[in-house]
Amino acid sequence: MIRPEYAVTADGRQLDATTITDSYIKAVNRSIIANAQVAQISLYTVCKGLKEMRDGKLYKELGYQNFKDYCENEVGMSYDMSRKYIMIFENIDPSQYFESIGVSKLYLLSTLSEEERTEITQTTDLESVSKRELEEKVKEIKELREKNNEQSDYIQSLETQNAEKDGDRKRLLDEFNSLSRQRDE
Repeated sequence: MIRPEYAVTADGRQLDATTITDSYIKAVNRSIIANAQVAQISLYTVCKGLKEMRDGKLYKELGYQNFKDYCENEVGMSYDMSRKYIMIFENIDPSQYFESIGVSKLYLLSTLSEEERTEITQTTDLESVSKRELEEKVKEIKELREKNNEQSDYIQSLETQNAEKDGDRKRLLDEFNSLSRQRDE
């Protein structure tokens, strides 16, 4: 192997030909990075392919009665996992989120709205956060969403009650005015 004349490490140290070791050359090997990128592309392709197979009922062309049997027998994947892959594809923009964070984290993100995903990705380092920590953050966001929905429903019911009372008030006022006119006549 041809050794470079010098190299610079991530911490800024400059190495020359005499200090560059075989281990350093091994560590610099970019095949890990390339393989990670291929894995990300493959994940996207699998997600997309499963969705197309399910939506187009293409599994029937292969002799399967249903998508579940196709997944379990042909792909070697549980039906639940294939649903998660499809949900990831349907809900996540691959250019934004198909980082090396794993299917479990991608699935958790796919259960959120775009606004919620944006919020969590701006406040969380997805690569370093554990799946459990991300689950907790997603749970908190969903609880806040539920609380917000409950409050919105309550406000809407109050507005409906208010509109009904306004209608009652208007009807009573009309009756009062009508009775007043009759009395005056």
